[in-house]
Amino acid sequence: MEYADSVLEILHTKERYQESKNHHGKKSLEIGNSFFVRKRDQLEIPDKGGLVDPIADMLITIKNGYMAKKPSVTIPVSKFKLEIAKVLEKEKFIGNIKSEDREITIELLYDNHKPKISQIQKVSKLGLRVYSKSKKIPTLKGGRGTYILSTPQGVMTGKEAKAKKLGGEVICRVW
Repeated sequence: MEYADSVLEILHTKERYQESKNHHGKKSLEIGNSFFVRKRDQLEIPDKGGLVDPIADMLITIKNGYMAKKPSVTIPVSKFKLEIAKVLEKEKFIGNIKSEDREITIELLYDNHKPKISQIQKVSKLGLRVYSKSKKIPTLKGGRGTYILSTPQGVMTGKEAKAKKLGGEVICRVW
């Protein structure tokens, strides 16, 4: 009876996981809508193919640093990340910023052991860019939070963009 159960299990498994070859000739398994590349009898989840959002990674690193109660976090350097970090520093959401070699070190601030940032969310994403005119930039959490925008005159808060009558891409919101 055990042998019959194992044979039935193998048949059901073969029905669910159809083996095929990808365009490189490597064997892969198709499981529903997901594809996994077979490599020496191990399943590997393939790389997303360059769909990495470095700004979202930066924001998540800062958020995770606060959740883990770390004194500082380091992220890979880029001019755009540095500009966003300067805006966060100016708005007193984070402490000092140090840009050395290929890393940016961000000091995290706490108020009575509570993080200065309770939430940080990416608004404009790779698949859906979000733009706003200067008149349409809303206030966040009654003025306690802020939007960060990328405008023709650089990265700035929603309040600054409204005052200068500039619109742009809404990068994230912080409160």
